[in-house]
This record gives sequence, structure tokens and C-alpha cells, in this order.
Amino acid sequence: NSLVFFINTVSFVVYLSAGFGWIPAVYSISGKRVSIERYFQWMNTTPCMIFVLSALGNTLQKYLIHDVKEFVRSIFWDETMILTGLAHAFLGFSMLGWVFLLVSCFSFIKVMQKLHTAILLSISKVATVYEVVSLRVLEVFTIVLWTLFPIIHLLYFTGMISYTQYDIVQSFVDLATKAIYSVTLVTGNFFLLDTVAELRLEQLQAEKDSRSSKVVRSEMMNHAMQMAVIEAETSARLSSRFLANISHEL
Repeated sequence: NSLVFFINTVSFVVYLSAGFGWIPAVYSISGKRVSIERYFQWMNTTPCMIFVLSALGNTLQKYLIHDVKEFVRSIFWDETMILTGLAHAFLGFSMLGWVFLLVSCFSFIKVMQKLHTAILLSISKVATVYEVVSLRVLEVFTIVLWTLFPIIHLLYFTGMISYTQYDIVQSFVDLATKAIYSVTLVTGNFFLLDTVAELRLEQLQAEKDSRSSKVVRSEMMNHAMQMAVIEAETSARLSSRFLANISHEL
């Protein structure tokens, strides 16, 4: 829940600041307006989303993150992707701008590779079917939605769409992405509570069955001991009668 609050709070503050004009307009060397507030937002929220993808399948494991080093590398490539994308937004399609664009695209591919590896590892260790489905769906949505951001970026900076169109489409995709992750986190928390409750009930039932089995075994042992006592008493009486008969005959 804290991740949901953080992701949506950062987005709310950024959109509120942009809506009221609290953030000054910044332009690239080619005169294109650059929404630096979006890049600031992504630098803070996308690491949380990567954490969600890396940890969702480990709710019942000892550690939320299987490989911390790989997680850190994912964050590194993610931040590199955003910063070089921002640099390209300022420099446009100059020689240096092309370099930053290529680095940003390469970083994006690395991020997708790292996330796919983390999801496969999480799926191999999940405890519920819900987590498998959630991870698969989130992976698909992440690839589709995150791919739209660079496409929209290129459409705007090549002059194929206006800044208004760029702003509307970017906002829609951004809000859709955060809504999906927020719903996944909230429903995942409730599902985890249900799973833990079910496991606890199963544990209590197993303990009850175990106690019942012990009672049954105890009763069976008592019955066996009673039968042994009866058999011993019967044997003793027969022996006494046999000795009495022998004595009488003698």
C-alpha cells in the first residue's frame, strides 16, 4: 500500500504542478517544449514498478527480491534510459542527440530483458496461481505501455504530432500504467491475506486431525490393553481350574 501511495502521490503532485503552471516551460534547442516534470516523475515511479514486477511472485518467500544485484542493474538501466531520453529531448536530432537516443533505446531493451528474467524467476517460485497470472499480465502490459512512451516521444520530436496531442496521449498512457500497477498491488495484498488465512485454517485443521488421530490411537491402545488384561485373567482362571482338576484326580 505504501508503494501505491508513493506512485500516485508523485504523479498527483506533478500533474497538479503542471496544471497550475507552477513548473516553468522549458524548450529544446530546436524550440520544442520539453516536459521535464514527466521525466522527474518517471525517475521516481518506474523503480517502484520494477520492484513490483520483481517481488510480486515472492509474497510467501523469505526474501522479496531473489537477486538484489540484478534488481539494482535493472534500476540502473531504467534511470539511464530516462536521463538519456531527456538529453535527446533537449538536443533533438543533432549528432549528440542521436547518440543519446540510441543509448536510451539500448537501455530500454536491457530493462525489458532484466524484467523478463526477473519475472521468469518469480514464476518458478510462486505459491499461487493468482501470482502466475498477475506476473504474466503485468509483463505484457509493461512491454506494451512502456513501448508507447518512446513511440510518442519520437512522434512529437519529429513534428508528426503537436505538443497538445503529445501531452494528452502521454498522460493517458502514464495514468493507465499507474492504474494497472496500483490495482495489482492492492488486489495482491488482499489475495495474500486470503491465502495466509487459508493456510492458517489448513494448519489448524491439520492440528485438529492430528489430535483426533492421537485420541483414536490412545483409545485403540487402551482397548488393546483391556483385551490383554481380559485374556490374561481368562488364562489364569483356566490354569487354576486345570490345577484344581488335577489335584482332585490325584
